[in-house]
Amino acid sequence: MKKGISDVVSWVLLLGFTIGLGVAVFTWTKSYTITQTESTVKYVEGKIECQEIMINVWMNKSIGSCKEFTVTNRGKLKIDSLLVRVFSNNDIVGSYIYNLSLSPLQTKYVLNSSLSGTKMEATPVIMVSNQLTGCREKTIKEDC
Repeated sequence: MKKGISDVVSWVLLLGFTIGLGVAVFTWTKSYTITQTESTVKYVEGKIECQEIMINVWMNKSIGSCKEFTVTNRGKLKIDSLLVRVFSNNDIVGSYIYNLSLSPLQTKYVLNSSLSGTKMEATPVIMVSNQLTGCREKTIKEDC
């Protein structure tokens, strides 16, 4: 009689572990899929919004450095910031973020005495789904 009860208990335990493991795998898979989907949507949304961004950067080359430049937003969306990387002989000298808040067709003058190099990259940064997104495909490269 005791041997029959232990067989029933072992089957109940085996079924309980199997169902518990199945529920755990299902829950993890569901949360992972939701996270990946949200990440993909944000990436695609940022790519679409970045297509509406266009900037011009004019360097004041008379001073021979990257210390001053003018930025114009020629796109349809507001640019929240500008990420500027300065290079000297292909080595990064510095990275700077300017909170410009450029509306469409607006121009701003930027002066930074610490910018010294031979080249610079300016990448527009916009707000997408309450997160700042850099539009790398719209990066402008200029010689100073």
